[in-house]
This record gives sequence, structure tokens and C-alpha cells, in this order.
Amino acid sequence: MVYIAPASFTMGEGASGRQVVVSHGFFLERTEVTVRAYEVCMAKRRCTPANHVVFAPSEPAERDPSAQSPEDFAETWGKRCNEPRHAADHPINCVDFSSAETYCAWKNRRLPTEAEWELAARGTIARPFPWGGEAADCGRACFGKNSGCRAGGEAVATCPATAAKGDATPEGVFGLGGNVAEWVADGWAAQLPGGTDPHGPASSTLRVVRGGSFADEDDRLRATSRAGFAPSTAHVTIGFRCAEDVL
Repeated sequence: MVYIAPASFTMGEGASGRQVVVSHGFFLERTEVTVRAYEVCMAKRRCTPANHVVFAPSEPAERDPSAQSPEDFAETWGKRCNEPRHAADHPINCVDFSSAETYCAWKNRRLPTEAEWELAARGTIARPFPWGGEAADCGRACFGKNSGCRAGGEAVATCPATAAKGDATPEGVFGLGGNVAEWVADGWAAQLPGGTDPHGPASSTLRVVRGGSFADEDDRLRATSRAGFAPSTAHVTIGFRCAEDVL
């Protein structure tokens, strides 16, 4: 895990930006949770299989990397779920919000808040991308695998969790830009919450997902990228990582 120090920073960009204070340091997992790690939890019968795609009617269409109907998408893209493929070094995907929470609790950890996630991704200097200011390209991050960044014969799928060495923060957190987008703890609000240790509304019917994925284009890799999904969603482009409080 990587230690992230407490800090004051601007969350979001432009007119939507909010001043935020994360008042306590925390640890964040260096990579997205892998299939290998998740399968240990499954073997202990604490985690459920991550072997199919589930949609909810309230899901935002712009996050769907295909124009197919939800049913057709689930049938086609369910083959890209990493757990049944035994893609051990790849990030776990096809997990709903509850499954992500359950895994982190099993590890005596938790999902990061949205503010913590963005602090890790942007730092206090408002990096446009987790790695800095340079634009995303196919050699830096795992994205565009359904379009311009897929090499001949390469599968439309995730990459191993640390394969994209360029998609790393200066502190050494990998994959906050691409590979899979990530569940965080907050309920969704269109307006970013501000203040000290902010948290999105628990009453929201959606949960926040941060970052981009292997199927997204480069604009989704920005450190401010966010979307709201129904918590029952299990998407081929969504995984997670855990945080831990400093004792």
C-alpha cells in the first residue's frame, strides 16, 4: 500500500471545483485488486463470483463502451469478465458495489472516499492525469482497447495490473487512469461535495465510479473523471481498490 498524506486541495476542475481538506493520512492499495487476490476471498467463501455483467436501468449511457442493448452487451462482454477467464494478474472486474465493499471489509480495509481517490490521483498540484501533465498515449496507459490502442491480434480486454508502467502517480499508485474504473465509497451527487472530509450523500440511488478503463478513450483517463452507477451494476470496465486508515 502507498501512504497518502493529509492535504488541502482543489477537487474537480473549472467552475465545478471545490476546496477540500482530507484531514487524515491513509493508505491506498498500489494496484487495483487483482483476480488472484479476489479469488482468495472467494475460496474463503467471503466473496461471491465475479463472472457476469449486470446492468441497471439508471446506468448512464455514456459509460457504455458499446451501442448494444444492455442485454446484448451483457452477453457479449461477459466473456471479458476476468475471474472466469482466470486472468490472475489482471484487475478483478464484473463486481458490484456490495462485492467491492465486502472484499475490502474482509481485508480489514474499506473503499476510499471520492476525495481520497482524487487526492491520490491529482496530488496537491492538480495533475491533469495521475502521472502528470503529459497527454495519454497507447504506450502509457491501458485504454482504447476497443479502438485505436488495440494491437493486431490483441484481445479487447484489461491489461495486467502493473503492465502500464506510465500510468502511475509520483507516489507509485498504478492504474488510476485506465485499465478499470473504480468504485469508491460515496453516493453520487452531480455537484462535488466540498469542505473537510466530504462524503457524497448516502441516500443517493447511485454510487460514484472514478477513473477510466481499457474500453474508454483518453478523456476518461483524467484524474477528475467521475460517473454515477447503480450499486447493483457489475460492469466489465469497473473494478476497485481498497484504502486503510492510519492507526
